[in-house]
Amino acid sequence: MRPVFKEKMSVQSTGSPVIDKISTKAEDKVVVSTEDEDVTTVASSNNSIQAPNDSPWQDPTYFSSFGRELMFIVTCMLAQLLNQAGQTHALTIMNVLSKSFDSESDKQAWLMASFPLVAGSFILISGRLGDIYGLKKMLMIGYVTIIVWSLICGLSKYSNNDAFFITCRAFQGLGIAFILPNVMGLVGHVYKVGSTRKNLVISFIGACAPAGGMFGGLFGGLLVNEDPEQWPWVFYAFAIAFFLNSILAWYSIPNNIPTNVHGFSMDWTGSVLAVIGLILFNFVWNQAPTAGWGTAYIIAR
Repeated sequence: MRPVFKEKMSVQSTGSPVIDKISTKAEDKVVVSTEDEDVTTVASSNNSIQAPNDSPWQDPTYFSSFGRELMFIVTCMLAQLLNQAGQTHALTIMNVLSKSFDSESDKQAWLMASFPLVAGSFILISGRLGDIYGLKKMLMIGYVTIIVWSLICGLSKYSNNDAFFITCRAFQGLGIAFILPNVMGLVGHVYKVGSTRKNLVISFIGACAPAGGMFGGLFGGLLVNEDPEQWPWVFYAFAIAFFLNSILAWYSIPNNIPTNVHGFSMDWTGSVLAVIGLILFNFVWNQAPTAGWGTAYIIAR
């Protein structure tokens, strides 16, 4: 079809002859009247309707400024740092916890181990849930879960029950399981595949893992050094840090990231079996050294 304008603009054929005229309105819209219907094409005399995406993001509308993108990057880095800190801040105070709860030897390991057991088991499905139901939505669910159960971990001191504390730590791990996979999923959706910017962001997030492990253990040890009775503040501080991180996440993470564009569905049967299998496997490897490999329930699992 021959060009209508001398400038860089053309009208694609709609399958029927153009019998009326082409008029340009004030908002630079081109209206083509045909025998069948009016076809409106948004165009400008200077710009194409599909301008090239020169931004480093898959959608140029994700961030309104570099400051907001920087906030997003910091949010992801803090999520990784706190993820690792959550595993080690109880390690350096494990003897303090054991003494506070007067734990028996077969339960002492679980003061530390219940957190990574649940986190490592549910991380298998949390990313998939984010892909299907929304990465930001699942991330915020993870934040709420870990904030609430971190506070309960601190309050569990007044229960004088180590089983209750172990359960609280397990739910802490459940919250963590929904944070890191969805953070990485967000990074994968926001930045263009193979871009230098994406590689740098992932490397910054990865660098926070050892840093978080170190600071978590250091903070927990320093906090109980002077007064072992203030160990609940290890978990209160953890909840406060995640609360601040969740506010950053709510503000900085774009709301228009596509959800389940490929129409995925959840294999609930396989997910349940896989999670149960991982829990039993981890339970055996943590419990067997104290209970004995020849114990009946260890062999059964």
